[in-house]
Amino acid sequence: MSYKSVILSDYPLAYYPLDDMTTVDSLLDFNDILSQFDTYQELLDGFSSYSNIYGDVAYDHSGCENDSVYIGDPESNLLPVVVGNSRSTKISSTNSIQYTINRNYIAKQTNSQFGTTYSSDNDFTLEGWFYPQISTNNLTTLIGDSSNDVGLFYQKGNIIFKADSETLEYTLPYTNKAFHIAATYTQSKISIYIDGVLEVDKDLSGFKFTNTSMQLATGPTQNASDYFLVNSIGIYRYALSSNQIAYHYQSGKGLSALEIAAPENGEVFQIFDDNVSSVFRYSYPADKPWSNFMTTGLYYNQINNYIEMQKSTGSQSVVLEDYIIIPSLTADSSKIEWEGNNGVSVETSVNGTTYVSCVNGQAIPQYKLGSFSTTNKLYIRITLSTTDASRYLPKLKYFMISFYNDQRVYSSNGPANITTMDGVTGVSDANISFGINKSDILLRDYRNGVRTVTNSSFYLNTETLVKTLEFFYTPSALTTSSLVSSTSNGGAASNFSWSNLGAISKTNISAIYVNGVNKTSETNISNVFKDDQLHHVVIVYSQAISVKIEFNHNLSGSVSALYQYIALYQDAFNSTQALNHYSLWMNRDVKTISDNSTYSISIAEDEAEYFDNVWLLVQNS
Repeated sequence: MSYKSVILSDYPLAYYPLDDMTTVDSLLDFNDILSQFDTYQELLDGFSSYSNIYGDVAYDHSGCENDSVYIGDPESNLLPVVVGNSRSTKISSTNSIQYTINRNYIAKQTNSQFGTTYSSDNDFTLEGWFYPQISTNNLTTLIGDSSNDVGLFYQKGNIIFKADSETLEYTLPYTNKAFHIAATYTQSKISIYIDGVLEVDKDLSGFKFTNTSMQLATGPTQNASDYFLVNSIGIYRYALSSNQIAYHYQSGKGLSALEIAAPENGEVFQIFDDNVSSVFRYSYPADKPWSNFMTTGLYYNQINNYIEMQKSTGSQSVVLEDYIIIPSLTADSSKIEWEGNNGVSVETSVNGTTYVSCVNGQAIPQYKLGSFSTTNKLYIRITLSTTDASRYLPKLKYFMISFYNDQRVYSSNGPANITTMDGVTGVSDANISFGINKSDILLRDYRNGVRTVTNSSFYLNTETLVKTLEFFYTPSALTTSSLVSSTSNGGAASNFSWSNLGAISKTNISAIYVNGVNKTSETNISNVFKDDQLHHVVIVYSQAISVKIEFNHNLSGSVSALYQYIALYQDAFNSTQALNHYSLWMNRDVKTISDNSTYSISIAEDEAEYFDNVWLLVQNS
């Protein structure tokens, strides 16, 4: 069952997918439109009938007709956050959504409200998917009324549920991913669920709202540098059960990489620590329990097995120190990783005096490729800190160090492997790292995939003749860099790279599809990728490549980037296959219309983005 069907089966008062570029009205979705056309000409004629695909209306799909409105012009041509959606909506300081909830379950105008002094006895639920990229400390409205202090908010990594004078907060341990968030209100309790799990609740007694009205909104952010992506807002006039919320979260997950690649004989890399060969690994709480670190200012959650800063007042910090003797082994690289980038910092030393800050998920500074210490000692200093211990409570769920020799990860269903490019001319930094989680791609979890730092790169080693590469790509910037290249050793020489001015260079590439759209004719990288955003990429080669395929390698430099779910195919994909795979990852249906006649269509440049991924017109000769 689709995510939308699951939500609608629980009778929301309003449901907003927030991907309205593929929505014509509240009753008719794109598949309904497409099913009306039997021929290619009818499809083209349909453009005139449905040219008003994108507007300022945030359509309610619940059937209650609580259509709402976009404020500003939110960017909407980004990959969705939840499967089944066409794309996500980007909320910023100038773009937001204002909700109008004035119709009941039979779509009739009503004065009945929730979350007001007249309706304190009415239970309700607020639910949605959010990807926060908010670095400032301002309070940001996820779905709520900031003037009346009702709804869901985000601040400094805290998810906050406000019910007038009552406030409930949960500090996210890790913020660099998307979340499914639900908050429920009853007269006796308020609760916050994160990714389907009840994280915190609070009993109420004799509670009553004081506000006489409520105007729900999503956004804006309070700072121009902050933004968040949003999908699938649900509003309910009752409190969803914990089972319903858990089911909603699970229904938002897509297919696995193997399910998509294997049917077409693809070899796929899922790229997480379980299939990386390490020579030594040490972790908390597996090798040393959290109870060993208990000290003043810390709370140990025995049920969920993590430590957390103890609730108090004011600015607080707690420092944990440990010392590890690394066994004599053959190793050349390492990684340090912990769950808790929100208020947790880590430093390491080899002498117990000079400490260096660590980057979560990257090499231990003293044990990197090309500068690997021979001391066999590691001093660790972990600091949990907060500016307000009454609200922001850093958590540490796990901490891990890993040592590797000839760092290598194998594909999930074949002999191909990924290695560093240590010692290769022009590679100034050969350090890469592999994530620890096998997560759903649309969650944008930074802890999955192979991560490169600035000017680092990696080999994909294969004896297979590869005609198509598929992967997900998140560049940190669009300055000089390379995507994929290969030499003529074992296959044709190939290249896709760009200069500091964005000019694209490509060799032996017959087609490149990004997010289901053919970008082969683009000459500037800014028209292909967006910095810090997730992209689905399919590259089709004119002649097969093989042996050592280079990712992110450019003699002129390359940006730090994240590569996820890389797949190799021996066959050359056509446009339909590329779109099919994109749609499978997004969990969307694909419909194809065939016609032997010749047609043409012209779309102005400023209109074309509205039809990306909505109408794919393919003329086969």
